[in-house]
Amino acid sequence: MINFSVSEKFKSICKVFLVFIFFLGLFSYFQFSSFNLISPDDGYYHIKHAFLYKADGLNIDFPYLEYATLKDRPVDLWLLYHLILIPFTSFPSGQGEFIDMIFGIKAATALFAALFFTAFYFVLSKLDIRYAIAWTFGLLVVFGTFSFRMFLPRPHILSLLLLMMGFYFLIKNKKKHLFVLAAIYSLAYELSFLLLGIAAIYVLCHRYYYKKWDLGILAYAFGGWLLGVLLHLHPVNYFYTMYGFFTVLVYRFLGDIPLGMEMYNKLSFSREIILLSGIFIVALCNIIVSVIKKRRLTLIEIYISGLFFLIFPVYLFIGRTIEYLAPFAILLVAVVVNDRFPSLHEWLGGKIKGSLTGTYVIYLVLLAGGVMGYFFYNYQVSGVSQFKKYPYDKYRLASQWLSDNSNDGDVVFNADWSDFPQLFFWNSKNHYTIGMDPMSLYLKDKEKYWLWRNISGSGMVCSKKVCEGDERSMYEVIKNDFNSKYVFINNYKIKKNNSYFEMSSGANDGFAWNTQGK
Repeated sequence: MINFSVSEKFKSICKVFLVFIFFLGLFSYFQFSSFNLISPDDGYYHIKHAFLYKADGLNIDFPYLEYATLKDRPVDLWLLYHLILIPFTSFPSGQGEFIDMIFGIKAATALFAALFFTAFYFVLSKLDIRYAIAWTFGLLVVFGTFSFRMFLPRPHILSLLLLMMGFYFLIKNKKKHLFVLAAIYSLAYELSFLLLGIAAIYVLCHRYYYKKWDLGILAYAFGGWLLGVLLHLHPVNYFYTMYGFFTVLVYRFLGDIPLGMEMYNKLSFSREIILLSGIFIVALCNIIVSVIKKRRLTLIEIYISGLFFLIFPVYLFIGRTIEYLAPFAILLVAVVVNDRFPSLHEWLGGKIKGSLTGTYVIYLVLLAGGVMGYFFYNYQVSGVSQFKKYPYDKYRLASQWLSDNSNDGDVVFNADWSDFPQLFFWNSKNHYTIGMDPMSLYLKDKEKYWLWRNISGSGMVCSKKVCEGDERSMYEVIKNDFNSKYVFINNYKIKKNNSYFEMSSGANDGFAWNTQGK
């Protein structure tokens, strides 16, 4: 008789592969449910930048933002991410290169999201967490904001994947793997220093637990990170840009300049705040009970608790940190339940022991069905339905008019900095006054920054934070100070009864105005 027995390692690989296929199918289904991207901004920029690398070679000069520091000190903070996207720029949609790129960024986003959830399941399995698949599904459905952000076509999903694998290499003391991953991370994402942060916290927890230092693992992490920075084509510009990033972050929190919407977190008794507060209490009680009963916490418990206690207060002020907090919150609960409530496992084991095959299959089907039902409900309720809100061709006609009626390098004054990604996607022939992040304009020229912000925000021409009235003619400032031959707006504040502007093209919410009207 043929023996069909397989090794445990093979079974583990098959489980990981099935988890990957499930999540790839899930995220692909939602991504390709519409031509549109879920957000009208960053994804268009990232895929177009990758397309330019494919078309023009590895040239990181970025002249498209006329008044940004990136024009004078070019650096691609997401270099590796853009290189990875190059094959996706030729996604075979059969509907032209622009739709190829849109479908490509959708496919890449679904792939990275699937890889992240697979990595999360893999880490749970390596920690011997029981019901790892249930905890993985839990991460998907419990935090609506986190799930929503896993659909955003941005490099933060790759960052989450790398950070999760960095966490695994740290707890398994895989120093060489950590070195390589740190180099990759710093080439792919601007917040790669987060890996150094969780490495430093691990070293401190290791010192507390074993009463001795293990600085070697921190040295490997830092060495790999530094190597990645040096592999950037302009490492000096990288440090300059990161210095500017932290400088402006300080300015923002001091109130000198407005924070971006994703930086705010409106504290309220939302479901996520209640859940995270509950996890905070559970983690705190776990420590207190361990001290009272003189039961020593494991190093993993100490480490994950430390990460959670540090990230949670930051989340209360910066909402987008939910993308880093949620995975460690679920990991923390999984570890505590796994170590402190083994009787739950024994009870479930007794229930399914009698009829392992049939009952276990029913259990998995019910679990998957519940997860899918809840997730599909969340899809409609929590905001993933925003795929329908932002037409992919929203600014196509206005951008096409600008491309057809302007010269290479002509400057377009764009009133809203978040319009830049779509404008750049459809038309990289022109240069734009602002985009990516207003911090670049602020760092380069504070007076121009306030001129732009006041003109685009209130329609007032003023070069200071606090304005009492118009200082000069809007037409004069836009045409001469910003050297703009064209104006692109999605509102009418900028026109403000100024007859010097001539409307040349309009489509959907985008309008191109010609400053040469008179």
